[in-house]
Amino acid sequence: MTRRYNRVLRTLPIAAALMAFGWAFYCRLGPEERVSNHGRAVRPEMNVTVGDDKWPEQVRFLDGSRAGEAFALNGSEARSLFRTDFDTLDGLQVNRYGDGGGVTLVPDGLAQGDAAGRYESRDNRDHIATPYLGPRSPDTGLFFFSAWVHPAEGRRAPALWLQDENFTFLSRAQVRLRRPDGWILLVGFAEKTGATQVRLVVMEQPGTVSLIDKMLLVEASGEDKGRR
Repeated sequence: MTRRYNRVLRTLPIAAALMAFGWAFYCRLGPEERVSNHGRAVRPEMNVTVGDDKWPEQVRFLDGSRAGEAFALNGSEARSLFRTDFDTLDGLQVNRYGDGGGVTLVPDGLAQGDAAGRYESRDNRDHIATPYLGPRSPDTGLFFFSAWVHPAEGRRAPALWLQDENFTFLSRAQVRLRRPDGWILLVGFAEKTGATQVRLVVMEQPGTVSLIDKMLLVEASGEDKGRR
């Protein structure tokens, strides 16, 4: 049995195995390392400004090594690498390893008539991914990434990761805003450390159903000198 099990493991694609490990690692993190649901602050703390269209517009760090710095997520100081409003699944890779699951489009997301993706996972290896995307500079500036999610009642929110071309998880988005209707804004960032290709990966606990809307990945080349 052990030999047979080892043979099965060797047949798994490397990426799929790493996806499963990433989700298992996330589930084993302590509450301080995950996002706290008990009022403890997420580090580093930041203010996120959201526009009337519900897209994040600016991030300002409140503590940590970049305390006081503000970065625009649109305009001349930012370059959009990926952006989807879930009107279509174009540009998204929906990877399924179990029976069923996947992503379907629903008509009402953050607002009535604003489409969203309904994501259902059936296997630890299931994940949604963007294509690999190349930043303008691999060393200058920051990556910012975000998505609105609506997990099923009582279930953990999906995990939104930034991953490099070596399948290394560079950063995981944290809960930054919560709406009374159950929608949560996840926002993450990563220092550029020479990665030449990055992508977004969404994973959730098997058996969970979540809505996802307005997924974004940008590179911010410098501090926003405007609104504070």
